[in-house]
Amino acid sequence: MFYYKFIDEEHHPVRGQGTIRLGTFNYYKQMETDNPISDSEEGRLHYEVNALYQGSDAMSRIPGLNQIISGEGTLQFVDCTVVVPFPNCLLFCCSAFQIEPNHEELLNLAIKLGKCSYYKIENINKFSSLLLRSIIESMKVSDLSHPFGKNWTIAEINNLQIGFLQKAIQYGDKHVVIGSSDEDHSGLEKQIEHVFKKSLKYQDDREHRIVFFINSQAHQNALININCDYLDLELNPYKQLII
Repeated sequence: MFYYKFIDEEHHPVRGQGTIRLGTFNYYKQMETDNPISDSEEGRLHYEVNALYQGSDAMSRIPGLNQIISGEGTLQFVDCTVVVPFPNCLLFCCSAFQIEPNHEELLNLAIKLGKCSYYKIENINKFSSLLLRSIIESMKVSDLSHPFGKNWTIAEINNLQIGFLQKAIQYGDKHVVIGSSDEDHSGLEKQIEHVFKKSLKYQDDREHRIVFFINSQAHQNALININCDYLDLELNPYKQLII
């Protein structure tokens, strides 16, 4: 595969500001609606629920439901849509091609995305690992929201983990149907899978996405919300991987 990042000329890491920008879900949701890469549904999980659950059981099986419902007892969902905001995570988006495109094809796609420039990423796996290292070296504790709105303790900080998952976006229906089966949608991997789904209207973007997430072992591996809208990383570690 061949990977290209489409950008404005002033944001080109070599010819522009000398940094690589990672956005967040909020960053893309807050863009003007006429921006081709804006997505008001970014980072939102949609669950179509038609099942009978006990109160605590429903909250354990449907991620984020405990933010909406509290208490015990029997809860019946009939053709119910639950929209749950995914914690704000950092992400890097680029476009993937099976056959290497020529300059004209790349410029045409850049224009479609509202950009005027691009660069090629030589080794996407090494690039992702270097991004992870730079995030660890750049982020501050103040950039992270405590899951209970408190101040972080040293013990809690020591139990934070950061990782990433990268793969191609699946274009289609973002809704997840939950019936009365035993399938559990609350696991970390299940939740993260959903942020690799986008509407069909974006399918020409050929998006390959790298999502960086932070979770807390001290709080049952809860995903941690990132306060900032974006993070600019110094170019130096990536110079050999960008053309």
